[in-house]
Amino acid sequence: MQLAYLEKNAGESNSLLLTMLLTLIVGFASTYRILGQRPLAVLRHE
Repeated sequence: MQLAYLEKNAGESNSLLLTMLLTLIVGFASTYRILGQRPLAVLRHE
């Protein structure tokens, strides 16, 4: 009975880690181009 609980917990942990990793990758990929620019140019859309 304890083994089934550990397997369920491992699956939830893996899902959480995968979700966090995917969020970080998508966020970084969407802002990669902007990270090298000066802040004022980005804010004024120059």
